[in-house]
Amino acid sequence: MDILNKIPVSIKIMAVTKNRSLAEIEQVIALGIKIIGENRVQEAEKKFPFLKTRIEKHLIGHLQTNKTKKAVELFDCIESVDSEKIAEEIDKECAKIGKKMPVYIQVNISDEPQKSGIAEKDLEKLIKTIKTLPSIALTGLMTIAENTDNKDKLRSQFAKMRKLKNKYKLQELSMGMSEDWEEAVKFGTTQVRLGRILFTKVQGSKTLLVPLR
Repeated sequence: MDILNKIPVSIKIMAVTKNRSLAEIEQVIALGIKIIGENRVQEAEKKFPFLKTRIEKHLIGHLQTNKTKKAVELFDCIESVDSEKIAEEIDKECAKIGKKMPVYIQVNISDEPQKSGIAEKDLEKLIKTIKTLPSIALTGLMTIAENTDNKDKLRSQFAKMRKLKNKYKLQELSMGMSEDWEEAVKFGTTQVRLGRILFTKVQGSKTLLVPLR
């Protein structure tokens, strides 16, 4: 059974297109993917204008203040909001062009110092701030779980995220990647972000997709 058929139809599948070519992205879109996620604004600038197919585009990487204006122009959703400062900057840039941007708050649920995302203890304050900003709409939460084979750790982190989503009555929960999406599905994710298991590079310039639908 292929990967797309393993994931419940109620769960959105994002193709993570970091370092992927336009041809690869178009292949994925042709197979039914509706959302792509880019990590860097600079890479999106080089690719998005040349995509032939209209697709929903999410920013999933850390956003620097000086890239906010371009991010607001390029993306349909920003999933990596992790501070009041960046939320206010997104709101300001959206107001300039009459756009209302759906955003997710990125939570560092594994509490790893090297990882982006707001600490769980600071989440409520950021939510309150975002709700005062007229040009952004808080839609959900996003997290990158710890890179571990310890299933108990993963389950604990995903369970915490589900609890936070329910506590704040948010619509979306973006968690689960190529290595841990199956556990994320068990704990109520509404969107998985898949890169490696959707794409397989082969010799030369040829690229094959893992068999899908």
